[in-house]
Amino acid sequence: MKNKLFLIISLLLLGVTPVAAQNDVPAADPASIAASDPTFNFPSAEKRFERFLKKTAGPGALVGAGIGSTFQQIGNAPPEWEKTTKGFFRRYASNLGENALEQTTEYALSEALGQDPAYSKCGCGEISKRTIYALKSGFTARNRRGKTVFSAPKLVAPFAGSITAVKVWYPKRYSVQDGVRRGSYGFAFNVGFNLIREFVFK
Repeated sequence: MKNKLFLIISLLLLGVTPVAAQNDVPAADPASIAASDPTFNFPSAEKRFERFLKKTAGPGALVGAGIGSTFQQIGNAPPEWEKTTKGFFRRYASNLGENALEQTTEYALSEALGQDPAYSKCGCGEISKRTIYALKSGFTARNRRGKTVFSAPKLVAPFAGSITAVKVWYPKRYSVQDGVRRGSYGFAFNVGFNLIREFVFK
């Protein structure tokens, strides 16, 4: 969790705008969450795939993995990987792999369900409405008609990435419970980052 918090701060200091923060879709009024939006244009398959690639291996993903690996290196986590150059690159590869699994899961499930998981700013004036909207966007998406619906992909993806990581390449002492814990941190990070997208990024 601390690594992801440092990542947010570092990205803001570096002036790096995450791809997911781009306004790919028009703003939505939270009051019309159950209604279709005739002004909404569902992004093309090419645009959705391009966004997936950038979130998986674009500058933001590469820089984020590096920042996270640096703090893991300082904290020697996990200690089995040691505080060496080899250990740093192992942590870096791990972070990239975990992010790739998360992004692939979200992209594949969203495609199957016909949803657009991209974040779009609220467009409403009141701080309370914007806050509620940003928090809800952590587990909602737009369907092809522009209707805001529950997004299983956005809920499942962080856990898919973290659980797979701890069971495949983390030290054997890590369990599924550790993956669930890491996935919970990842989900909370995504929800919290929506607040930053709403109130910080233009």
